[in-house]
Parts: sequence; C-alpha cells; structure tokens
Amino acid sequence: QLVEQGKLALDTDIATYTDVPVKKHHSEPITLRHLLTHTAGFEGSLNTGSPDLQHMPLADYVRYNPPVSVYRPGTTPGYSNYGIALAGYLVEKASGQPFQDYLREHVLAPAGMTTATFEQPLPDGMTSQLADGYSLDGDPVPFDAMPDSPAGALSGSGADAAAFMLAQLNRSPHLLSAQGWEQMWTPALTEDTLGNLANSPRTGLGYFTGTRNGHRFVAHSGDLSGYHSEFEIYPDSRVGIFLSVNGDGNASAGLGTHLRADLTEGFADRYFPTDRVETPHLEGSAERARQVAGAYFSSHSVHTTWFSAWSTLTSNPIQVLDNGNLLYRDKRDKADKEYVEVAPWIWKDPHTDATLTARVVDGKIEAVGVGPGPASALLPVTPTQQALLPVFIASLAALALVLGAWLIGAITRLVQNRRGQSVPGLPWPARIARLGAVSAATALTGWCSVFMAVMGSNFDLLENTLLRTIQVLQWAGIAAIIPAALDFITTIKTRAGWKRTTMAALLLAALLATCWWAITGNAINPNLGL
Repeated sequence: QLVEQGKLALDTDIATYTDVPVKKHHSEPITLRHLLTHTAGFEGSLNTGSPDLQHMPLADYVRYNPPVSVYRPGTTPGYSNYGIALAGYLVEKASGQPFQDYLREHVLAPAGMTTATFEQPLPDGMTSQLADGYSLDGDPVPFDAMPDSPAGALSGSGADAAAFMLAQLNRSPHLLSAQGWEQMWTPALTEDTLGNLANSPRTGLGYFTGTRNGHRFVAHSGDLSGYHSEFEIYPDSRVGIFLSVNGDGNASAGLGTHLRADLTEGFADRYFPTDRVETPHLEGSAERARQVAGAYFSSHSVHTTWFSAWSTLTSNPIQVLDNGNLLYRDKRDKADKEYVEVAPWIWKDPHTDATLTARVVDGKIEAVGVGPGPASALLPVTPTQQALLPVFIASLAALALVLGAWLIGAITRLVQNRRGQSVPGLPWPARIARLGAVSAATALTGWCSVFMAVMGSNFDLLENTLLRTIQVLQWAGIAAIIPAALDFITTIKTRAGWKRTTMAALLLAALLATCWWAITGNAINPNLGL
C-alpha cells in the first residue's frame, strides 16, 4: 500500500527512511525488497525469548541489539523475524501511525476482519475468546506477547482468516490494485542475485510462493508454542485453505509440522490432482550428487555471538544414496525425502514439490536452496566449524584428566605428609594453571548446559548475569595459559620426569585449545546477542 502511495520504495536503501543502526559485514545497502524476501542477510537471534522485550515499543525493539547482516543482501534467503519487524517499523515511519493502528485501519477493517488485531496484550474482551494452547506434554501453554510483533502477532478468528482470504482471492481494490496483488504474490528476486537458488520456491513481498501439483500457490505459516497456523491460497483458481491448531501434538507427530503438511498436500492432491512423471536419468547426475552431499547449517543460524559455536549441530546432512539420488530430512514435516535430479543442480522429491537447488561458484557448492517452506538456504559447514565440537570435547576431557590427576596427587601428598614424609607441592605457576583449568572446565560445562537448555526450549538460563559469569570463567582459563606455559618450560628445564612434563604439556594444550574454541565460537564476544 505505502509503495503504491509513493511513501516507500522497494529498492531504496532503508537508511533513507530510518536511522536504525544496522550492523553489516558488507557495504551494500539493504532495501525494503530485501526485508520482505528475507534476504537482508540477518543472522539468527536468541533475544526474542526475552520477557524484557515483550512490551517494548517497536521503535525501541528494532534498535535493541539487532542481529548482524552477515550475507550480501539479495543472495541468501534466511528467515528473519527481525527483518520483518524492521519492515513494520518502516510502516510506522512512512504512515505516521503505530503499526497496529495502521494495520487495523488500512488492512484489517477494509478486509472485513472484525475481531482481528495486532495489539499486545490483547484488548479487553478478546482474552476470553482465545483458545488455550497445549504443549507436547499436554500442559497448558500461556499466550505470550511477541516482541517483534510485525513478524507475527496477528490474533483473530477463523472468520477473520476467511475474510482475509476472500479479500485476496477477489483482489480487493480496497486494499491493493490488481497489479499490487500480483506484485506481492510474485517471486521478488531473480537469478541476478540468487543464482541457481532461484529455482527453489522463492519469496514474494512477504509471502512464500511456489507450485503444488502444477498450480501456483501463495502461503505463510505462523507458530507460537502451543499455537500453529497455515494460510494458503491458489490465486489463479480462486481457492484457499486456512488451518489453525491449539496444540503442539506429540514428539513423533507434532501438529505444527505433520498435520499441516499432510492436510495442505492432501488438499492439493484432492482438488488439483496430477500424474507424477518419471524423471529421466541425467548425464553426470551421480557426480553432481556426490559434490552436494555433505554437512550443512541453516542460513538463519547465529554467526557472531556465543551460540554460533553450536549452530552447526542443529542441521541435518545431505546424503547421496547408492542410486545417485540425494536424501535430506525435510524440516517442514520432519521426514526423510529422496530427491531426484530433474535438471543440472536441481533435485525434486518425485512425490511432492519439495526441491533442493545447488548454487555452484568456481566449482564449489556455495549454498543449497530448500523448498517449499520458510525462506531458507543451507550453507556448507567449514572445516573450522567442523572442528569446534571435537576440540570442545577433547579440551574438556583433557582438563578433566589433568584436574583428576592433580586431585589424586594432592590427596597422595596430604597422606604422605601426615605420615611424616615431606613431599613438595607443585610450584606456584602450576597451581595457578590448574586453578585456570578449573575455571575453563566450569565455563565449558556452563556453555554446554545453556545450549542444552535452549535446545529444550527452556530460555530461563538466557540471562546476562549467568552468561557474563561463564565468560569471566572463560577469560580466567585463557589467562591461565601464561602460568601453564611457564610451568611446562620449567618441567623441561628441571627434568621433572615424564609424568610431570606430560601433565604440564597436556594442560597447556588443553588451555590453548579451549582458547581457540572460545575465540572461534564467539564465546567471549561481549555481545551476548540478548
């Protein structure tokens, strides 16, 4: 709407409209088109779980420690709630109205959505209409406000969703021009920036676009803990489907994944049936599959803060099968799917319209596009990223071995001294080094515990005091490298014996490895990403 009114432009640097300080690893401008297609390059963020942000004004939220733009804009799809929240703030700046007020007056009411709202908390009278949400265990889930509300805080009834769907299927002139509707539904980026990723389902101006059974569809999903929705329309056929569930189901058949995929794909198969065509064998297909096979991480992973050390653990590999096809676990319905190459560097699931597309630069896989589903790409895990977990485990094991030997030695010396046998203790550099080892081992254990809590959707440990304490312990372990090095040199000069020298060498190596892990994994970055 605001673009049609000339108040915003899709391809103008957003710095023209706002002074929000966006941190970037590149010099290229970010535009509204990039924000709406989730290609502004923003890394993932953990701060959306913070209760301190839930009722923060949008103008403050978009300035509060924003994620870094780590990819060149327009090149790498990576779903970003922050990017859409920033687009919502541009609506405020261009219209002069709070986001929720503008949406109510210019979108929701004209579309006939009589009870829908973006307001948080919910207005008086609406709370009693809210369905109860339920967790995987069947426990009630409280309905929490979203700090990045333009990215998905629309609350409404099924009747509201139907009115919104009809407004679009009828291309309501009260909302957009006919050209505006088409522009919103049309893939908004091309091969010029996406390369071969343009052959995966692409994002329009805010919507996911693609084909199912040969028919164009436009869609978007919405998820909170305990609540899952899906909105899909087939504009050319003037047909749509909306579904919403108020529970997470269970671990093996989550309502947020399996039910939506089964129902929407079954809907298409029922009303838009198609015959699947046998895919001919392509020359060189097996070799291309072998090049693509490997470990990948999601483009909306964390890159610059402490969680980046663990982000590569949350993705599944692409595997090559004996028949030369690819195997990948679809995150939408959590099912392993076999992909057949239909054109060079383009693979499809023969039973659905899911795709894998590889972007190859100078003979190397740069990214793999995934579809259908939220804007996303897979990026190859680098050797450095692959080394993070083994180094972490080896460092912690070595520290535990040295500290165990130190404890046994201390007990042995205590017993001998009580028997009247004078046994000298360790020199002061060795003692300080071992105290540093205690600190480093505690820090590593702390990071592991916080990561496991986050993966279990427990965000209680994501608070500054705890994370800062872990960082202080990490720094103490790094500082202990100096006395550990002095102690190791001393053991060599004094010919202290192979056991003593070996332990000193092992401790120094463990502290150095821990230091490398902490720096490479951003564990000591002052920015916690919260």
